[in-house]
Amino acid sequence: MRALATISVWLALTGSAGLGTAAAQSATAPPASKGPARPRIRIGANGGVQPSSIAITSSTTTPIYTENETVNATYSVGSGVFFDGGVLVRLAGGLHAGVTVSSFMKQNDGDITATVPHPFFYNTPRSVSGVAAGLTRNELVTHVQAAYVIRAGKSIDIAVSVGPSWFHVTQDLVTGITVSERYPYDTTTFTGASTARVSADSVGVNAGADVAFKLSKNIGIGGLVRYSHASVDFPVSGALTSSKSDAGGFQAGGGIRLYF
Repeated sequence: MRALATISVWLALTGSAGLGTAAAQSATAPPASKGPARPRIRIGANGGVQPSSIAITSSTTTPIYTENETVNATYSVGSGVFFDGGVLVRLAGGLHAGVTVSSFMKQNDGDITATVPHPFFYNTPRSVSGVAAGLTRNELVTHVQAAYVIRAGKSIDIAVSVGPSWFHVTQDLVTGITVSERYPYDTTTFTGASTARVSADSVGVNAGADVAFKLSKNIGIGGLVRYSHASVDFPVSGALTSSKSDAGGFQAGGGIRLYF
């Protein structure tokens, strides 16, 4: 009987000690890992293509031979290359705020049709046509963005953004023409065009998505798609009306990502 009592006491003490050790280990165990911390700052630099097509028209008048010479021009701005750079700053969780500056430049031609008054006869205009080549279009856009960054894996994240955009657009427009003419002046020949570089500002919108893949803690690569749009009015001296133009469009590209 005394032996059984001794064994019972020993088992009780051993069990209590085991439970105490397990409880202590549980209390001191580190919390489960939640994955790498989100970076505070996300910087991106990209190059890509803007495949949109933009059409513009302009019309100017110039007094000549006591009547008005009228010059109409149409312009088509095709696909071109863009470059941009921007930064996103984490506010809380996946919510970020940021700004991106984008530049798009493209050369285009202007197709010209004009009527030139006759030096001898009233209401007898002469028609002439030609092309103004090598005109320049430039769009400098500041995109302000509210973004939400989603973790799609250990090294992949997706940033979805939307916000307003400030457009500064410059465009070369035709303001007049030069012609050659000979007696009896019934016809003229187009020899050249005079142009002016005009600019306009406007506010538009932007929306996009950026997918990035981390190569290391601070460096990654990524691709983006973005759509932005605004309407601008170019004031032109001697124009019958201002020249209206769309600005922006769809963009797709990629580049480097930096994390801090």
